[in-house]
Amino acid sequence: MTVACLLGLINIGSSVALNDIVSMAVSGLYLSYLSVATLLFYRRVQGDIRDTIEREDMIVNTPGAPLVWGPFHVPGIFGIAVNASAIVYIIIVVFFSFWPTEATVKYDTMNYSVVGTFGTVIIALVYYAFRARKIYQGPVIETF
Repeated sequence: MTVACLLGLINIGSSVALNDIVSMAVSGLYLSYLSVATLLFYRRVQGDIRDTIEREDMIVNTPGAPLVWGPFHVPGIFGIAVNASAIVYIIIVVFFSFWPTEATVKYDTMNYSVVGTFGTVIIALVYYAFRARKIYQGPVIETF
């Protein structure tokens, strides 16, 4: 309820600001989907995901272990087509989420969410390159 009230107050103050906030939320959500869909598409095309495991006691889907499909997936060329269409759709949604709402754009009606979104992405990548990859330990893998 608090978030809804704050968004309502932002809309009263400036509809352009609300549009920028919503646009950044939409683009961030779909960019996270794009990264996962692209990596899955790459692994599908390369054939790096196995249909079954060799042994029952084998630990799968951990670093160094083979990737194995779960019980629900679309096999073969249909799965590749679904992933490709998802990637195209997500790219179109992200592209159009950065457009302004008015046809005649001035500096005060421009949608600056592209600056905020990709500024955040660049800062995160720089942080990962120089700090986070050196201190991240990964999840604890339990073996039975």
